[in-house]
Amino acid sequence: MRYHLNTYLLKKWGKVPVENITAEKVNEWLGEPELKHLSPETIRGIIRTLQLALGVRFGKRKIHYPSSVNEEEETRCYSSTEITAMLSTATGQYRLLYTLAAETGMRAGELYGLYVEDIDFERHVVHVRRSMWNGQEQSPKTHNSRRSVDIQPYVSEMLKQHLAGRESGLVFLSRRKTPLRNATVLNKHLHPPLRKLKLGIGGMHAFRHFRVSYLVQNETPLEIIKRWIGHGSEEMIRHYTHLHPTYRKDVMARIPAVFAPIAPDLALAG
Repeated sequence: MRYHLNTYLLKKWGKVPVENITAEKVNEWLGEPELKHLSPETIRGIIRTLQLALGVRFGKRKIHYPSSVNEEEETRCYSSTEITAMLSTATGQYRLLYTLAAETGMRAGELYGLYVEDIDFERHVVHVRRSMWNGQEQSPKTHNSRRSVDIQPYVSEMLKQHLAGRESGLVFLSRRKTPLRNATVLNKHLHPPLRKLKLGIGGMHAFRHFRVSYLVQNETPLEIIKRWIGHGSEEMIRHYTHLHPTYRKDVMARIPAVFAPIAPDLALAG
């Protein structure tokens, strides 16, 4: 407890009035880079120490702890052709889920934790405010993960049709009206059609790789990509980018040849 106080709590909250240390403020803090290296178990211990020091309890499920499972390091990246094929066979809310994943690059947990209230239909914007893991709300992965993502008008229309007038609650729900679980989405709804289509198996994260690659290929400014994807690192953007060979050839075709104007003269000289 003394270590928690001296290393983390006093630095952050030492000069903040007790009444201002709310669950909402603590959730914002949990997304800060200074805590990114800590395990979920350590963060839970720090919050227990904070509550004891304050003499308060934030209440059940008021604190959105980070997921205990690290984001899958998946190198699979769907192509536009593959996604088109997947969407042609997907039905119900899963067609919307895959479309939203491909159009925004949102993580699986962010999609499962999306509420109707997070969608600005007039401005065509989706606000990422939380994540969902195994049915439990979590804080977004990092501070940069809290963001606003612009979407195409047709995606807004798909969302409206899916919600059918509903104005609150989670956008995506299981048949039991509970939050979606990633294992169920993969095993029952994503992998079977991929096998049927004879496409390589991939997870929800492969949509995120596709989105970054697609934005890069369409010459989207890097700062916009980082804002939409929720990453502050250019190195991470490069990690997500899978440039198709045809794209590289198109880029090469647009680059003027250095010696093309004098190439015939060089040949004659030889």
